Amino acid sequence: MLDVLEAWDVNTMLTILAPGIEHHYEQRDGVRIAVMSHEDGSWARAEDHDGKVTVHQSGPRRLWDYLDQVRDFWLRHGELPLSRRAGDDHPGRGDHPPAWPMVGDHRPVSPSRCCRPAC
Repeated sequence: MLDVLEAWDVNTMLTILAPGIEHHYEQRDGVRIAVMSHEDGSWARAEDHDGKVTVHQSGPRRLWDYLDQVRDFWLRHGELPLSRRAGDDHPGRGDHPPAWPMVGDHRPVSPSRCCRPAC
């Protein structure tokens, strides 16, 4: 299970998508637990039992889905859109970074909207 606080690029993209997410990690009886929470009432809890991860989440936004979106983009493209400067050239991939997909109907929220449940 990825520790978001240790992966600056994933943490930064997640912060762009949903500013204000808090992360907490602990290990209990051999089970690694990750909790994501937001002041709008959204939360996610993941438990890693010997490589099998179970996720529960609720609230106006699905925080773990945002993390999955960022992680999936990172794995598919080898980097996140913030990892390079505009205009940098990547051989075989064209001059432009891949389009950043959105989770379902959700869109990145601006800091002025981050606390509204309908983001």
